[in-house]
Amino acid sequence: MPFDNVRFKECSVINDEYASGKYVFGTLGKLFARILIRFPITPNQLTWFWGGLMVISSLLYSTGKWEFSILGGIIWIIAYSLDYSDGIIARYKNQKSSRGAYIDMIIHRVTYPLLMFCIGYGAYLDGGLPFFDFTWFKDVYYIFFGVAAGISMSVFMDITPLYEKYKVGEKTFEDNKGSIGVEGNLVKNKDLFKKLMNFNPLVFTNMMIMLLVFACLDIMGWFIILYGIGYSLATVARILLVYVDL
Repeated sequence: MPFDNVRFKECSVINDEYASGKYVFGTLGKLFARILIRFPITPNQLTWFWGGLMVISSLLYSTGKWEFSILGGIIWIIAYSLDYSDGIIARYKNQKSSRGAYIDMIIHRVTYPLLMFCIGYGAYLDGGLPFFDFTWFKDVYYIFFGVAAGISMSVFMDITPLYEKYKVGEKTFEDNKGSIGVEGNLVKNKDLFKKLMNFNPLVFTNMMIMLLVFACLDIMGWFIILYGIGYSLATVARILLVYVDL
């Protein structure tokens, strides 16, 4: 089948809320999809592939070595970009399926906690907080922050789908609200809130860019402390916000 550029453009529209998702991962996702769409690869096969890349990336972070952490950051960015590509290919080839959405959901729920735990373990092996010498801070705390960040990310992803299910009655795990629909309800100017969220390091797509930035700076210990605390507090806040509204 000859490549249909018009159809490809129609199928590759990125509706991401945030700039990092739309312009970084979305752009890379389109590029990879434009290449891969010409091969006999199914969207589900691609999903399993980028899931495997995320596992490899996580394991590289677990070594605590600077060069492996940088490689892990690059691989994770490629993997998450391919997460955009499989959707484009599915729409282009009319191969969208519930099984694909299910695989996608499972992979994210497994790889995010794995990533954070591995970063925490890698920081534990590396030891020491750059720029500061806190005698009270034990290296084992990195593992604690890694576990806290991983669990919080998984819970955070599922709070609003569960909200949709029990509040609206939709029996689906598709997240239709996100930060704009939950935390955004607390502010009057949602447009301003959305713009400011582009600079929020807790936004998942922003965090994935920070993976590589912190790795290059060789400060993954600070990364896992920041996100261990940040995601834990954000998750507790979202749980309370949704609970009050139910």
